Amino acid sequence: MLRIHCLGPGSVGSLVCFHLRSQSYPISFILRTSQSQHRQAPSSLSLQLDRDSLTRSVSGIDYEFIHAQHQQPIESLLVTTKAHQVSRSLQPLLHRLSRFSTVILLHNGLGVIEEVLERCFPHSDSRPSFILANTSHGVHKIDSGDSQPSHGRFCHSGIGDLKLGVLPNQTVLDGLAELGNQGHWYPCSDELENTSEGAWTPQPLALSADSNPLIKPSLNIPPNLDQHLPHLQPQTHTLHHTLAALLRPEIVEALGTKWLTLPEFQTSALVKLTVNAAINPITALLETRNEALAGEGAFQQLANGVCREASAAFALQASQPNGFSLDHPLTESNLLRQVRQVQRATGANISSMCADVRKLASNRTPYRSKRSRLRKKNIRESKEWSGKPTEEEEEMKEEEEQTEVEYINGYISRLGTKYGLLTPVNDCLSQLIKLKTSVIVTDQRLPPLKRAHQALGNDVVQEQEEEEGERSRNL
Repeated sequence: MLRIHCLGPGSVGSLVCFHLRSQSYPISFILRTSQSQHRQAPSSLSLQLDRDSLTRSVSGIDYEFIHAQHQQPIESLLVTTKAHQVSRSLQPLLHRLSRFSTVILLHNGLGVIEEVLERCFPHSDSRPSFILANTSHGVHKIDSGDSQPSHGRFCHSGIGDLKLGVLPNQTVLDGLAELGNQGHWYPCSDELENTSEGAWTPQPLALSADSNPLIKPSLNIPPNLDQHLPHLQPQTHTLHHTLAALLRPEIVEALGTKWLTLPEFQTSALVKLTVNAAINPITALLETRNEALAGEGAFQQLANGVCREASAAFALQASQPNGFSLDHPLTESNLLRQVRQVQRATGANISSMCADVRKLASNRTPYRSKRSRLRKKNIRESKEWSGKPTEEEEEMKEEEEQTEVEYINGYISRLGTKYGLLTPVNDCLSQLIKLKTSVIVTDQRLPPLKRAHQALGNDVVQEQEEEEGERSRNL
């Protein structure tokens, strides 16, 4: 079986890898060296998943550290880091990826694939094939796991789907072109179907440009693995087997995997982006669950603005300057309807951006204090101190202050700039999130007001303080 590496195995990555491992696929986690809880563990880890009050476990997950200078080629790589971390996280692995590799990008927001191609794979003849993915599943980490050594125990709290769009590279397209004149193709031995007569049955192919959505994405033809992406060694080997794993019936049942044509995937991704742009930054600014927005006129006004700007920007991007037809999924009214539906359906959820902000606030240590400790460390180690932030400090500061807003609302804002469209609502939400995270990191937030003991009896004050302490412990 094809080995699948996972870079950034957080909640979503662990969910996908749990189900792949449950089908016996070899899995390797690629971890940051700061994840010291794994350093003393044996060569493999377990993983626990809660769903419907049932805890299941898988084991035998290999792991390695990202800066360990491994040289083995990576055939299939699932990347589930935050959007703003993808390009940087891929850098130490570039020497292990080739035109015969497949990379799955699963994250919130848009604009990452363009960034990855520019920064990591500028030469088209050496870049891997990509599978673009987004998910509506809800999953969060519960604890470090009940068995050792464990990567953790996660709760699959919200059932959704996993949508895929395929970007084959030139190596794959060239391989398909070689078979374009054949009416049938005989698959490799491990995929053949044995007929009752003992003969192998050839599989029909659709490899011409007029019948294959991988070659011509504008075709309104549902992609099919056997017909449109046969196994060729080595051209389509990793892409074929990666898709075969994700489209395995057991995985489809567990994750709701759907392979869409590229235009269909792009449309669904833009709808999801707009929903996130309307809900995530507002809940992050307020630090509240999605349900707090229900029935709030102020939220409706902001959501209207987000959807109006997004629809106009998407129309210009699609060369539709007069807007979309009324039944198109990307009209303002349809986008707003999706926002309302998701807000109602996920009322009890905490958005990913809100979770990022809360995590930053709960774990905060002022950046200047960290910088001071690094300075003292450098002095102890007799390193020259220039007074300027080191590369380590800059990376620390960037990771602390960033959320995915630049790839959500920021993506809409960049489209507006590109096409000469004003996007004030998305601009404002982006800047407010950046300002909020900066204030948290630099520890500039005001402390809570002290209660007026003169106006309240001491017993009341003590009772309120005890209640506040209990609430903070439960967060």
